[in-house]
Amino acid sequence: MSSDNQGPPDNVIFDQLRQLLAFILDIDASAIVGETELQDLPEMSSLTFAVLLVGIQSRFGVTLDPQQAFCATTAGALALLIGAELPALGRNA
Repeated sequence: MSSDNQGPPDNVIFDQLRQLLAFILDIDASAIVGETELQDLPEMSSLTFAVLLVGIQSRFGVTLDPQQAFCATTAGALALLIGAELPALGRNA
């Protein structure tokens, strides 16, 4: 999945993802923006990524395909992937 032609992530989803990343990595959430490369975050590893996927499942109620999630290289792309998996819940498609 490429994030090159996708719009900005839903702000609520992105903000919750940013808080989750900050908690897991023990960093300041303000250091994470949509263009932040996940691999460049301090302490990000394959184990940390697995913990992140469990956290996403717990926080958002969605189970992401690990390969798809790994292809979402930025925080914004991962937020878009989460948003695509969420039920519409009154949001515009």
